[in-house]
Amino acid sequence: MNMTYNAGMYTSDVQDALRKDIISEMVWLKTLNQIEFMDAVEQETTDVLDKHLRFPKDNTLGAFQINEGGSTIAQKIGWFEKSFSLNKYRSKLMIDDEAKVRLDEATQWQYSIDGVAKGMAQAHDYDILNALYNGAGIEQAAATYWSSMGSDLVGDIANMLGKVFEKESTNVTEAEINSIVVYYPLKLWGHIRTPEMLMQPTAGATAHQGRLMVDTSQYGWAGGEYGLTFRGSAKLNSLNCALAVIKSPFTAKHFTYTGGAIPTVEQTRDAEEGADTYFITQYFSSLVVPQSYSQQSTNDRILKVTGVSQSS
Repeated sequence: MNMTYNAGMYTSDVQDALRKDIISEMVWLKTLNQIEFMDAVEQETTDVLDKHLRFPKDNTLGAFQINEGGSTIAQKIGWFEKSFSLNKYRSKLMIDDEAKVRLDEATQWQYSIDGVAKGMAQAHDYDILNALYNGAGIEQAAATYWSSMGSDLVGDIANMLGKVFEKESTNVTEAEINSIVVYYPLKLWGHIRTPEMLMQPTAGATAHQGRLMVDTSQYGWAGGEYGLTFRGSAKLNSLNCALAVIKSPFTAKHFTYTGGAIPTVEQTRDAEEGADTYFITQYFSSLVVPQSYSQQSTNDRILKVTGVSQSS
């Protein structure tokens, strides 16, 4: 029996495959652009769902002065392991038959993909935020609410950095301070950016007021003098705390699954709803890098300032 093949017989399958790839790519790119805590962690991709990471028990091997021709002490690095699994997140979008008939399919696609990306970005953010909040190695209450006159947000952060540098075992260096990102409750945006309007130190002025110039906010002054970057997030409003993160490969990591064994987009027909349904799946999880063998669950490069704002 002779069979005739025509060029278009696989077009539908190819179009479906391409559509899924495009959906996956668009959702991923739009998600990345909306993650607020992206700069707080090192982003890594992985092709496995279960991670087993090894860390050295000692970060330094001793160097000994010896005589020429002499031998040194044999040293061996010990290791400990942190294991965790990536969490699964899934979203669903639907393109109904009515939109196709009304030639409004493109609009429905646009808003649906935007909505899925926004939801995924929020999931990434809360995963990172949860890791940072629980993984802060240094915690201290603010001297006063950052919305109050005379508040000293830079001083609050400096006091915590002092605690870090007081540790003889610290591996945090002064050079890293310029990479600090301070995440604060977004409801404080107006207060942090308000100019102090101080010409010169006056009797009873706080220490930070004497450092500021006319029309200079703490936000601007700290950025210019210390290189601190401030990022407001509404996700911190209910926590009433700020997180100062020294970004480095030794602070925290955010892993996202990019292996090909699990489809990121799947399509089905929902006859009851009269719509084409697409399921978008992502796997990701965050890990705070252990500060040391004796401090495995927190990291001193994550500083938490509590009580920076009042509960609404």
